[in-house]
Amino acid sequence: MAPTSMKVYVPETDTFSYWAISSLDADSALATDRERAQILLVRVGTRVDEALLEAMPSLRLVATATTGLDHIDHDACDRRGVSIVSLKGDTAFLSDLPNTAEHAFALLLALYRRLHPAWQDVLSGNWRQAPFRGRTLRGRSFGIVGYGRLGRIAGRIAEGFGMNTVVWDPNPVFGPEDDVAVADSLEILAASADVLSLHADLNDANVGMIDRVVFERMPEGSVLINTARGQLVDEPDLLAALREGRIAGAGLDVIDREEAFSADSPLLEYARDHDNLILTPHIGGQTVEAVEAADRHILGKIEKWCKSNVC
Repeated sequence: MAPTSMKVYVPETDTFSYWAISSLDADSALATDRERAQILLVRVGTRVDEALLEAMPSLRLVATATTGLDHIDHDACDRRGVSIVSLKGDTAFLSDLPNTAEHAFALLLALYRRLHPAWQDVLSGNWRQAPFRGRTLRGRSFGIVGYGRLGRIAGRIAEGFGMNTVVWDPNPVFGPEDDVAVADSLEILAASADVLSLHADLNDANVGMIDRVVFERMPEGSVLINTARGQLVDEPDLLAALREGRIAGAGLDVIDREEAFSADSPLLEYARDHDNLILTPHIGGQTVEAVEAADRHILGKIEKWCKSNVC
């Protein structure tokens, strides 16, 4: 990033690459005082709300190294004349980042092959096979909710495992390269999916759309994978479906209200006593390569914004 007279405040320095932080520091752009910073650089762990904006009176730009924007209060930014730049819509750049879709299969394989209980058993000094007999992906139905960039990547990975891919998207955009089976509704997709994998953007219309109705339609032995947004799933209904055996398991990289997660989370309480719920802390996009690539890209967008706004 080229030197700028504006200061960049980064509240989550540990979520950015060494390259990004050292580049800002080398350009004397890294702010330690948020009150005087004109640029705020964040990921999903920082909620950009009215309170934070109030504490940053000099702020002119919020830059988020994410595609999702639900951690930012757009109306509050608009009222204060604060611009927003993100990775959303940067298709050419994002097409080279398969990490979140790969993580969906890490969760799926952990469930299907019972990796966590097997590992815990090994740590106890055992070396057994029979208690941890898993299931094969080949021939299973892989249901994709949200057929955008990540949904497409997940579909290609599923096909590599020999799975049968079916998709549902409320606003589908299909190209000539999309030779895929399409379900007429979410309920129809759920009824046919051995694996229901979520890759949809969050909006007001789909909050809590994976609910009791969907779980009741899923086949016996099916599993839910969510690497999209936690708010897509009605979590009390998910826990009920797990407890009642309506689905065999779930792998979640995202949960509702992640910023309020604590040791007494109902999801965590269930997971402590059951090996069919796996939780990871929103790390789908957190690979060394992806983080640095995203950092380089977003700093480039900051630099471009500065050139257009006389930094």
